[in-house]
Amino acid sequence: MSLFQGSKLIEEKQVLLRTNQKLLEKIYKMELEKNWLKNEMEDARDQNELLEFRILELEVRDSLSCKLSNGAELVFEPKLKFI
Repeated sequence: MSLFQGSKLIEEKQVLLRTNQKLLEKIYKMELEKNWLKNEMEDARDQNELLEFRILELEVRDSLSCKLSNGAELVFEPKLKFI
């Protein structure tokens, strides 16, 4: 192997090492972003569940109360039995 070929190989190796380092940094940043997005998704899912529960509460409340013609409100409060 000539001196020129040896220096060419060293140069190629250095280019590959720099490329690998850049790729590792990119992977690290993408892992951070993935974890952040995963947390955001979990927060959004939790918020969605709370909103669905609140909607259900409001639907039940509205179905149990009725307006009388004179504007008074009559509320039915069912008694639940637990056996």
